Amino acid sequence: MNKPFHTPFKLSVICLAIFSVQSSFALEDVQLKTIKLQAVNDQSELNSETSKKYIINKSKSASKLNLSIKETPQTVNTVTQQQIKDFNLTNSRDILASAPGVNVASQETNRTTYRARGFDISNFQIDGSNMPLTGSDYQNGDVDALLYDRIDVVKGANGLTSSTGNPSATVNYIRKRPTAEFQANGALSYGSWDNVRTEADVSGSLDENQQVRARVMAAQEAGNSYLDNYEKEKTIAGVILEADLTDKTLLTLGYNYQKDRPNGNNWGALPMLDKDGQMLSYPRSYNPMPDWVHWDVERQNTFVELKHNFNDDWSLQTSYNYNQQKENGALLYFTGVPDADGKGVSEYPSLFEETNKNHNIDLSLLGKYPLFGQTHELMLGANWTQNKVSQQSFYIAGKSTPIDNWNDYQNSSYPDFIFDYDTPANKANYTQEQKRAYAATRLHFGEKLKVLLGSNYTKATSKGQNYGNSTDFDNSRFLPYAGITYEFNPTYTAYASYSTIYKPTALLGLDKKTLDPMDGKSYEIGMKGSWFDDQLIVSSAIFRNEFNKFPIYAKWDQASLYDQQDIKSIGYEFNIAGQVTDNLNISAGYVQQNMKDKATNQDTRTFVPERTFNIMTAYSIPQIPQLKIGANLSWQDKTTQSSSSNLKQNSYALLDLMASYDINNNLSIQANVKNVTNEKYLNTLEYGQAYYGAPTNYNLAVRFKY
Repeated sequence: MNKPFHTPFKLSVICLAIFSVQSSFALEDVQLKTIKLQAVNDQSELNSETSKKYIINKSKSASKLNLSIKETPQTVNTVTQQQIKDFNLTNSRDILASAPGVNVASQETNRTTYRARGFDISNFQIDGSNMPLTGSDYQNGDVDALLYDRIDVVKGANGLTSSTGNPSATVNYIRKRPTAEFQANGALSYGSWDNVRTEADVSGSLDENQQVRARVMAAQEAGNSYLDNYEKEKTIAGVILEADLTDKTLLTLGYNYQKDRPNGNNWGALPMLDKDGQMLSYPRSYNPMPDWVHWDVERQNTFVELKHNFNDDWSLQTSYNYNQQKENGALLYFTGVPDADGKGVSEYPSLFEETNKNHNIDLSLLGKYPLFGQTHELMLGANWTQNKVSQQSFYIAGKSTPIDNWNDYQNSSYPDFIFDYDTPANKANYTQEQKRAYAATRLHFGEKLKVLLGSNYTKATSKGQNYGNSTDFDNSRFLPYAGITYEFNPTYTAYASYSTIYKPTALLGLDKKTLDPMDGKSYEIGMKGSWFDDQLIVSSAIFRNEFNKFPIYAKWDQASLYDQQDIKSIGYEFNIAGQVTDNLNISAGYVQQNMKDKATNQDTRTFVPERTFNIMTAYSIPQIPQLKIGANLSWQDKTTQSSSSNLKQNSYALLDLMASYDINNNLSIQANVKNVTNEKYLNTLEYGQAYYGAPTNYNLAVRFKY
């Protein structure tokens, strides 16, 4: 079995000692330093790369209107480029785990569900265009951070601009853009279990007038793991080209590529309960997967954008995104519960192939218009999305094979798979399509009161079969949206929002027919405050969600089958983000929520923590300006698989530390230590099988910039 290095313990002690003096420095700095007030142009407001802060001033992720965070009638959390660099957040798991109120649930090594306010996040976007997810609300593999400037998380239902609504959140990946001035960045890092990563990022103009700009990015990562027999390798590349066709028209072309090639990955993880319903315990590194197990995932994204400003008030934007995801895996699933003799567990090998092709076209018109002596904003848009899914599974004869002794399990022989391409029960082929028209206006009633009204009409269709079962449906729904903000003074703003929820699904019920669409309502009221010229923003919110016909996993029968449940969630959220001083950045949040079955008023989805807390902070020491230190703490309270299950996870906290030093203007070094206290914890308990999170680990990096 792989054993973690002992070096991280020594390094963590050093970093902890450094961090222990941070608060005293910070207090001194609050008394002696003053905040520099400066204007921020639109580009810097939308681009966190240049600001080097833990906050953005404006975001279009909630409404496509370029509103400040304080003016947006929903909670918006952002993980900026500086946070990504400071804490070496190279993938979506790490990034979203750092976002306040987001719970990262890893079913296994290469499949992840993200949750907010108790529900699974299904609305994922790139620059406001929807990213496809297949099947359930999870991602296979993890989106790499290299290509993105920041990640916005809009809490609550956001059906106005993001598919068809979900009461959890919308995650919007904001791409890096070419720069007019030449810049080059590179990094080489080495970490625990021989993990090596190289990065290159070059940007600049291609002509003297700076009318044509380009950016090229590439990264390669490979290494082992704290898990036995598990190896990772991935390749990332991206190119983006901008051209000023006129002084009012901007054309953008781009292509992104990512391929993950893990070996020895687990599928379904480990059985965690024995025959008597008692929890089992394994070494943290235990992963019995043979060497033939793999799950390759290849993602490609091609996009075209055209923006035209008619004048200072009106603009038109259109975009086309083509996403293709291919998966190829040889997987091994364990099912059952062992007794004292190790009997009761069976192995279920499978070959798996999938191709997912997604087309997305979006057209939006934004402008301002006068009415009753005030100037108001208007947004009109239309969207078409088509998702084609093709899957094929191959099994062995008899499919499920009992294991003689789970307590002493070893298997390295490649199964004798049956390549049956014709049986409907072994494959899926279906096409989903959505046509949407949406509109919103923000009405100004004086300087203080603003009302955001909008609607989204969605027609969703599906046609085809999913492992021998029909996926056909044809549904449409009209979704209203309303938000209001009231500015008491330049510091404090109150807000409220209401949104309806509608979400079709291709999941199968216990009768192996497509589930009815989900629907519901989402409410949020809160208060936002800002200080230091909006460089520090604090928000608090109370929310209530009602989500009807929510899929609840029931069992596996050649396909995942689900029951449906009407659920309500009620909770409270507090967030703070920005600059406390010139030298101190902070992002923190606390969320408390409770989920009930509307029919019985009993607790449900108890595998989702009711309370979470996150704080991320970095401090540049004035006495040693080249040195920056920081800490990232995340905590969640106890969880259980269900109210009657013995599968439990006690509350735990994960502490990460960082230190970086600028050798000169072009070269810096950085050390990161994750899980400093070496917490042993299980990932998600939802399916009754789980695996352990990583022990203490480190990463050392050398960064170059020009």
